[in-house]
Amino acid sequence: MQTPEPDLVLRWGDPRVRQAEADGWECIATSWGARLTLDPADSASLTRLRHLVVRALQDGDFLREAVPDDVPQVLDLDALTANDYPGGVATRHDPLDEPAARALLEQGRLWGVWSGNALVALTATRVDGDRVETEFTTVHPEHRRRGLATAVKATSVLAHAEQGATLFGTGGADSNLASLAMNEAVGYQITERWSTYRLRAADLTVLGRVSDDELNALHAAAFGHAPTSIPWTGRLTTRSLTWVTARLPGGGPLVGFVNVIGDGGAHAVLLDTMVHPGLQGRGVGRDLVRTAAKDATRLGCQWLHADYEDKHAAFYEQACGLAPTRAGLLRLGRNS
Repeated sequence: MQTPEPDLVLRWGDPRVRQAEADGWECIATSWGARLTLDPADSASLTRLRHLVVRALQDGDFLREAVPDDVPQVLDLDALTANDYPGGVATRHDPLDEPAARALLEQGRLWGVWSGNALVALTATRVDGDRVETEFTTVHPEHRRRGLATAVKATSVLAHAEQGATLFGTGGADSNLASLAMNEAVGYQITERWSTYRLRAADLTVLGRVSDDELNALHAAAFGHAPTSIPWTGRLTTRSLTWVTARLPGGGPLVGFVNVIGDGGAHAVLLDTMVHPGLQGRGVGRDLVRTAAKDATRLGCQWLHADYEDKHAAFYEQACGLAPTRAGLLRLGRNS
């Protein structure tokens, strides 16, 4: 498997966009940059920011600047929310370790909201030339939709403004609507946008032709076991509602597959979602599931089910859009 080309980030309006798309590069994400100019003498703007802070805090909440003793809680909150960031070259957030968290405190400033003894919201900033840039803002999942992200962001602006800062910068992904709304509430205005392009990794085909040998080899590679001799094609043609194959562009080797079975009515079930290890993390699995869901919808299904281990939850729930539900599983053919 060849090493994939690195992602390409182009500003909107860049004349290279058209050529990149013609060459097989696909837009996988869009992101934005925003600026806020604050006049320290504008009392109305300062009052508005303070109001955003006050109205978000409830009884038992308090907001303050983080100190070195808070690093363990900073790491806990960051680990809890690390999978929530959209990712990609333009909006990636690398999970913090202790040296990185302490570096943030030494080179920038952090503000947090504590609910009781628990850190539930955090924003980090750094001075970059003539402006203050936000590194990231995050909120505990159980404390979202309360305005806490807006509160810590507004607090960071007020604190830097007290030291004479007038220009602030931030950014995010178009897919993160909550982040867009929060920054607009603080007063940021979008000044630029970028698109992240990735060279098309595979061609997807609904009901694509495939052999038993290809599927057995792919299954062994994807799940890390010795090759088997499962009669895939016989099962697909007699048992499956639909399936989707992924091959390298130009009719190349099989690199991805997902199977869908149905109950003949409203329900469809995903089985055997697999991507060759050399292409994992490049959106092939996500596109397989989305294509399968679209075809199951075409066939009249209303619900798509899947069971998965905790380690795959981010893929199915965030990348593919499945909602977590309770499920049961019984191993058959063995004495209890």
